[in-house]
Amino acid sequence: MEITLSRIYLQTTNKATLISFLTSVFDTEVSIDILGQEFVNVNGIHLYFLECDSKTLRIPFSTFTFSVDDAELLGDLKNKIEFYYYRELMHCPEIVLGPQSLEFRDPDDNFWKIEFLDCFTQVESAGQNLQVSSSVRI
Repeated sequence: MEITLSRIYLQTTNKATLISFLTSVFDTEVSIDILGQEFVNVNGIHLYFLECDSKTLRIPFSTFTFSVDDAELLGDLKNKIEFYYYRELMHCPEIVLGPQSLEFRDPDDNFWKIEFLDCFTQVESAGQNLQVSSSVRI
């Protein structure tokens, strides 16, 4: 049996703002599925949106971890995040850029972490190298 992740729903108080942020940071566009729902495709992971008011926004906020295979991409992403907040005249929350990871929050206060692939632990299993990392936690 094969189970795959088909979509992740992000709660948001302002769908347009979150979509704008994600498309700017991850250089992607908004797509619409066959049911007419908007989503953003980040390297095969479909991020959908559930709009709600600030009183019903779930706490704690969601955490997402992705990986990159080039450490320079961490700095590039940091620049895109800073530019987004500057362009939108919004306060930029703290962005933490280290040699192996980038941590930031989106406009809905979801926590994102991007890790450089080299920092993953290699595990030998059945003759295959498996990369162990944090997974998406919602």
